[in-house]
Amino acid sequence: MAVRVTRRWWGTLAGWVLVLVGVALATAPALQWVYGAGWQAHLKAQLVRPGPDDPGGDPGEPAAPGLGPAGRIWASPAADRLLELLGRWLGGLERLLGWLRELLTEAGVPDGWLAWWWEDPGLAATAAVPGSGELRGGELQAAPGRGAGGAGGDAAAGREAAAREPGQPVARLVIPRAGVDAVVLYGTSRAVLARGPGIYPEAELPGPGARVAIAAHRTTYGAWFRHLDRLQPGDALALWYQGRWYRYTARRVFATHRNDWRAVLEGPRPGLILTTCHPPGSSRQRLVVYAELTGVTP
Repeated sequence: MAVRVTRRWWGTLAGWVLVLVGVALATAPALQWVYGAGWQAHLKAQLVRPGPDDPGGDPGEPAAPGLGPAGRIWASPAADRLLELLGRWLGGLERLLGWLRELLTEAGVPDGWLAWWWEDPGLAATAAVPGSGELRGGELQAAPGRGAGGAGGDAAAGREAAAREPGQPVARLVIPRAGVDAVVLYGTSRAVLARGPGIYPEAELPGPGARVAIAAHRTTYGAWFRHLDRLQPGDALALWYQGRWYRYTARRVFATHRNDWRAVLEGPRPGLILTTCHPPGSSRQRLVVYAELTGVTP
C-alpha cells in the first residue's frame, strides 16, 4: 500500500513538473519580448539621443522627455529591478532549455526544433570573437587605435572603446528597410544582447574612419535584426553617436559560416558591419551586412 502511495505521489510530482516546464516554454517568447522591449525603453532614458521620429532631429534632445508615459514607467528604478529579476528567470529557463536541447539531440530529435521557443542558442558564442584584434591577411593584428599602431581619430576611438563597460548604451541604430530603431549597447555577451544590439568590442566605436560591427538577435527578445535580410544594396542606414549621425549605404548582404571572423572584422572601412544568426531559428550560419560610410551629419 505504501509503495502504491509513493508511486502515485512521484507520478503526481512528475506531472506537475512537466506542466510547469510546458508553461515556461509557452511563456518564454512573450517574456523575452517584454524583457528586450523594457530594457530598450529603460536605456533610452540613459542615452542622450535625437528625437524618436526623425534621424535628422536635434542630437541634443534628451531621451526622457520624448518617452511618453509608458516609457517613463519603464525608465523608473522599480522597472530596473523588475527587469533584473525577469532576466534572472529567463537565464535559468535558458539553462534548462539548453540542457533539454542537448538531451533531445542525443535522443535523435532534429536540432533546431527547440529554437522556435529559444532561438539563437549560439549567438553569444558566435558573437564573441576569439582574441582581441583584427584578422588581416591571415594574421591577428591589433585593431586600429589599440597600441602604438593607432593614431588620430582611430586612436581616440580605440581609447574610448577600451573605456566602455559591457552593457553601456552608446549609440542609436536606425535601419528603415529592416524596421530597426534601437539603442545599441557596448559588448556582445548573452546578457548584453538580450537587451539590444551590441557593438563588438573587437571592432571600433563610430568615427569618420572607423569600422563598426554590431550583432543582435533575430527571433528572440527584441528580435532587432529579424528583417535584416530585407536590406538591399543602396539602402540607407544611420548610426547616431555623440551628437553626430553617421550615415551608411548598404553594399552587400550575404550568409557565411558562423565562425568566419574575417567576414566580421574585414568589412569596409570606414563602414558598418551588421551580423545575426541565419537562418531564423538557427545559429548554423551568420547573416552579414556590409555598409559604407557615405556622410556625417553634425
